[in-house]
Amino acid sequence: MLELNLIIGFFLILAYGISRIFAKTTRPYVMRSMLLVLIIASYGFMTFQRNKVWHTPVLLWQDVVNKYPSWTRAHYNLGFALADDERSIFEAIGHFEQVIALQPDHSKARNALGFLQIVTGRYDEAIQNLEIASELDPENQLYKENLDIAT
Repeated sequence: MLELNLIIGFFLILAYGISRIFAKTTRPYVMRSMLLVLIIASYGFMTFQRNKVWHTPVLLWQDVVNKYPSWTRAHYNLGFALADDERSIFEAIGHFEQVIALQPDHSKARNALGFLQIVTGRYDEAIQNLEIASELDPENQLYKENLDIAT
């Protein structure tokens, strides 16, 4: 709530200052035009900066994880984005483990983790995670197929 009050106070002071500048000038249309150009330029710059984050799924989800470190969906999606790049499989495993640490009954994360553990040759851990995933969602055939691959 304090941040909101500070923001409101800042913009009130800014509006007051701008109105005082307009009151003292002999050509207010020039000042308004300059202010409008400044606002458009700043929004354009902020948009350009934000678009850098949307360049790849990894950058996007890494930004989300940095802002919301306890959000399981962000770790889950970042894990999948990293898993697409074979060089980042171990980093993807870490994010799926983070999902499970935050939400132990997340069957999809356990399945994804188990599959990546199969890929990296960690079969005992994969079997354990895939068994739990199958117990959490017994109707999901993919979990059983991955468990068959691991055994």
